Amino acid sequence: MRQSRSGVPPLSWTRCALAWPLECINNSRVWRFLLGRFALPESPRWLLEQGRLKAARRTLVRRTGADQADREIMAIRAALDHGGASLAEWLRPGLRLAVGMGLAIFQQITGINAIIYYAPEIFKPAGFGVTAAFADTVWIGVANLIFTVVGMTLMDRWGRKPL
Repeated sequence: MRQSRSGVPPLSWTRCALAWPLECINNSRVWRFLLGRFALPESPRWLLEQGRLKAARRTLVRRTGADQADREIMAIRAALDHGGASLAEWLRPGLRLAVGMGLAIFQQITGINAIIYYAPEIFKPAGFGVTAAFADTVWIGVANLIFTVVGMTLMDRWGRKPL
């Protein structure tokens, strides 16, 4: 397999398409997630929608206690009785879905994920040693976390601008 200048094998679509199932099988985190999935309780809202009141109450009692569980069941039932939004209501502004999907895709393609992923490779040619390149990548992540929390706090305090 040919190597790039950085020593990392070049990425190809066929290699990715064939390698990811094997990588998932060999990855212990995937197995822990799949096994942990069976230990998670079902959603109380979904259980109430299916008419399984006892199972919903049991799930809520384990999480919040008996008194709070009864209040939450009443709140969930009120929300279910109110009804959900139809697809036409979700798409009423017309552009809402496109803007949401566009922002999500744009963030993944050009956002901080790409910067954090490639940061050590960017820092090395800039003259940083291997250890410093990784340490600076950690600091970028820390700054990202801090300003994400600040942004969320300010958004909750000031409110969100409706589309």
